[in-house]
Amino acid sequence: MLATTFLVASMVTSVTTATTLARPNFSTPNSDWQVTVAPYLWAINMNGAVTVSHYRTPMDESFDELLKHLNFAGMLWLDASKDDFSVFLNVIYTVLRYNTSDSFASLHAKNRLGLTSGGLAYQVFHNNFVGISPYAGFRYTSNDTTVTVNASGLDVTVLNNQYWTDPIVGARFNFALSKDWSAIVAGDVGGMNASSQYSYNVYALLGYSPESHWTNTSLYVGYRLLDQNYSTGSGINYFHWNMKLFGPIAGIAIKF
Repeated sequence: MLATTFLVASMVTSVTTATTLARPNFSTPNSDWQVTVAPYLWAINMNGAVTVSHYRTPMDESFDELLKHLNFAGMLWLDASKDDFSVFLNVIYTVLRYNTSDSFASLHAKNRLGLTSGGLAYQVFHNNFVGISPYAGFRYTSNDTTVTVNASGLDVTVLNNQYWTDPIVGARFNFALSKDWSAIVAGDVGGMNASSQYSYNVYALLGYSPESHWTNTSLYVGYRLLDQNYSTGSGINYFHWNMKLFGPIAGIAIKF
């Protein structure tokens, strides 16, 4: 059960944001390639359940609780755009550790999670205030968990590795609120079917880009909700992830 709980905590970072974090300029799309680099943080809370074999574990965890097990995390967004087209790539890598012991045994768990998403967007409408861009792509998740239990000098190691790919389709609305302020509202759906592998994602961001100080830099804050449902296997190999992930977002975007 401890291994199951650790697996749940480790998967909260397996999410990405499909959006362009750059100063909006809808009336005159740039004819040259522009590249945006944006490190970011999503302070995730989670509510749902995970089932491994016949064991179901309900989860209701805050970001503060999950942060206690974080050993390393890197989140980076890359975007390249020209005219009305853009391509995006989002890479996440995290390492989580969990250690506990009592008078009879000790447990050591480590999780390595990698997630890569990418896709294409095309701006189908724009004026001086709003730009509308449908997008489509994929999200690949790899989650490798190793749990070692030591009891009476004997070590028992258990592996739980899960991999899946979701196609995603959605739309993004970029708003130019003023010279320095902008906003993004977006949503998408993903998955392979409506019964065992599906997800939906909505988020809103507020951007600040002071031209007098940071010509090519934007700061963003916002909020995001992602609902994921994924199941595979049967019997002792059954795995089911049914979780809502939600919380504030903060990031900085630099355009080249």
